[in-house]
Amino acid sequence: MYMNTSNNKAHNSKIDDLLKDATELAQDSMRSRDRVPPTFVAHAPSGVVIITPPKFSEDFARTNYPSTIRNCCVLVGAVAGVLTMPVSWTTPGGENPLDGTASVDLRGNVSNALFLSAEIAGGASVQRILPILRDKKGRFQGFGHAETVSHQAIEGGKYSCLLPPRPPTDQERRKAMEAMEAHARRAIAAGHCKPR
Repeated sequence: MYMNTSNNKAHNSKIDDLLKDATELAQDSMRSRDRVPPTFVAHAPSGVVIITPPKFSEDFARTNYPSTIRNCCVLVGAVAGVLTMPVSWTTPGGENPLDGTASVDLRGNVSNALFLSAEIAGGASVQRILPILRDKKGRFQGFGHAETVSHQAIEGGKYSCLLPPRPPTDQERRKAMEAMEAHARRAIAAGHCKPR
């Protein structure tokens, strides 16, 4: 199931499909709820797994989300995935936010863009920013032109290379499960969630 990185055309097609699906899901979410929660959709041999953190506004969730995604991807043996994150996309002088000098803030109260990052096993990936367009009354109107950005655009690349580099071994899956259990215990002890 792990793809050969020599076939760039197949990679680009798969990545384009991932980005298209993520954009359509985000558009549906914006139209129905006027927001898009941080979401990672992992494609594994057994099916699709969706990873969304509760209360992403809290530092604990934001800090641990990338490692949670990576561990889940190891557990399910993900071969492709796409991350969708609401972001505040601004520039120091207020110029065009997509001119390359912009900064991205995950803590902002107002999300004016979505960050999309699609990757497939073997290392091929594409990151894009989609501006959120609103009318004068603040109602969602759609997305602006997607701009390709560096994987370093979000917190220095913390949200890149989320898939396992090769099919995970049983030992790697066990370690990922142990890390997830330890994370859950820390979250419960800190009062970020309750045990079921």
